[in-house]
Amino acid sequence: MRRALEMVWDLNIKAIPSAMLWAISLWFIIETSSLLIRITALFVADLAVLLSGAIVAKHERPMRRSSFHLSLSDPFVRKVLLPTSIILGLALQNARQQESSAVFAKYFYSSIVLSSLILWLFVSVVLIPGRAFQGFRGEEIILFATSLNLVRKNKGTLALALSILLFGWPFFFVYIFLALTLSQCLILPKIEEALQESANALEM
Repeated sequence: MRRALEMVWDLNIKAIPSAMLWAISLWFIIETSSLLIRITALFVADLAVLLSGAIVAKHERPMRRSSFHLSLSDPFVRKVLLPTSIILGLALQNARQQESSAVFAKYFYSSIVLSSLILWLFVSVVLIPGRAFQGFRGEEIILFATSLNLVRKNKGTLALALSILLFGWPFFFVYIFLALTLSQCLILPKIEEALQESANALEM
């Protein structure tokens, strides 16, 4: 946590636009009843995730080839981020339409929303920063394997990162300026270690 806070402090004003954009988009995602607005807000939140991931990765490794423009043209990003966003948007829309349904139906749709949300956050906090750290090129299988290994070995850190995103909203000022960036800063050093382990294993 101390290292993550130091990274956020060093990033300073660079992290504010993406964090604010993500927080405002999340408010629209939760509050709106329109599927079109919700999907649009999710796509805007995705842009904030990409921008933040590129900034955090660039700070961690200044010589690494990572930028927001590279993320937009990366096929891997489109494969993992856009589908999970659409799935979450549809799940939220279905859950809202079933508000007057039986209790079992509510629990069923709520569980789908929770699963979709966790998947979207996993992509936003683990896969996208990891991809940015790779420089948005090649080694997609290694990133997937590394991410799953990270989940297995660092459940506490991942749970803390997701909790900051999910439950930080009561601290509104801190949430806007820290939530997304802090979560990615928590995870990125773990991704770096896991990627290095994978590279060493491949060499052996």
